[in-house]
Amino acid sequence: MPLSSTEVWQWQMDEWGNVTNLPLRTLRSTLRELSIIGIIRSENGFSALTEHPASITERRWHMAETIRKRYLLTRKATILPYVPFVRLVRVLGSVAIGNARSTSDIDISIGAVRGHLWLTRALVTAVAHVLGVRRWGTHTADRLCFNHYTCKSGASYGTSVPAFFHIERQSIPLWSHTSGTSSVGFSFKRAVERGSVILGAATALELVLGRLQRAKIYANATPYPNALPAPSPRSNHLVFYYPRVTSVQGRWRGVLATYQLGHF
Repeated sequence: MPLSSTEVWQWQMDEWGNVTNLPLRTLRSTLRELSIIGIIRSENGFSALTEHPASITERRWHMAETIRKRYLLTRKATILPYVPFVRLVRVLGSVAIGNARSTSDIDISIGAVRGHLWLTRALVTAVAHVLGVRRWGTHTADRLCFNHYTCKSGASYGTSVPAFFHIERQSIPLWSHTSGTSSVGFSFKRAVERGSVILGAATALELVLGRLQRAKIYANATPYPNALPAPSPRSNHLVFYYPRVTSVQGRWRGVLATYQLGHF
């Protein structure tokens, strides 16, 4: 998508996916040079690859749509911090980066307690579905799409694919258990968690619900990416936005290869 120079600076990374720290002034100078030689086109403070059909005018409309969706998000995601074993809620994708369309869903990342990833996913899915805010079937626009689960410990993906790290880097935190958990609702949540762990219910449900979910993942028409560790009882990461991510990464590597070969 077309980017402002500030966004290029904020999300910069090298060709291996490592975070870089080039000054904003240097990046702006480079963008001007790339524009002069025709690699990118610039307009109204945004830059895009010359060969890419992305419209800079559309990007500005998408930023306005993003504001509307972020307002909706404040209402639709209110219940998520109260779901047992949830420790972190973040927004990902188009709503995080300011490129949402009217038909876009709202991508959500959930951080769970280690050892309870599958149980947390089942609870989040059930609660969101009952409340009518979860994306499913043809119900897409403005719905919450839970396409990333991770253990709150920040466990690594177990892969060197830069695109997955990049999307997580662009995420915006919505809530963390350190941001305030003193209400009656949070006290009840912790009581439920402790009781289920002591009674062994949490462990049993983790095993059963995990097995059911993994069976469904493996039966999905879209295969889980080979670049990521296969879902297992000990998974620390679950990623479900992979088809588009890997496609974008393929084009990104193509641009890099072309540039390095001097075709520009």
